[in-house]
Amino acid sequence: MNILFYASREFNLPRKLFEAIREAGLGEVEFEHLRHSRELRERFRQSGREPSLVILCPADHLELRELAAMGDYLIDCNLILIVPDETAETIALAHRLRPRFLCYIDENADRVGEVAWNILNREAMSRTSS
Repeated sequence: MNILFYASREFNLPRKLFEAIREAGLGEVEFEHLRHSRELRERFRQSGREPSLVILCPADHLELRELAAMGDYLIDCNLILIVPDETAETIALAHRLRPRFLCYIDENADRVGEVAWNILNREAMSRTSS
């Protein structure tokens, strides 16, 4: 399984998520952290390396717009989107990406970890049943 995490700024969520997922015993999980939108776009252009989970954490509304422009790449992904604010414009733009889970940057990281674990657990179960 592969988790793709995008955040252009530094904060502790990627490390906390990785630790929680590793401790959950879901098997081997590759964790990829990208910090530039151009890296993210290039990553999605690579065929055959579809991530099990994508977590996007745009720093601001402008960065969210850049990510929304990549919507075609994200349409079939299990997506968790962590938005920078609660404005109506931000939420409307975020919903265009059709995330499985949408939350705000100041929400509890444990909740994001729970949702990520559930998505990855479901992915692991579907792989073993096929």
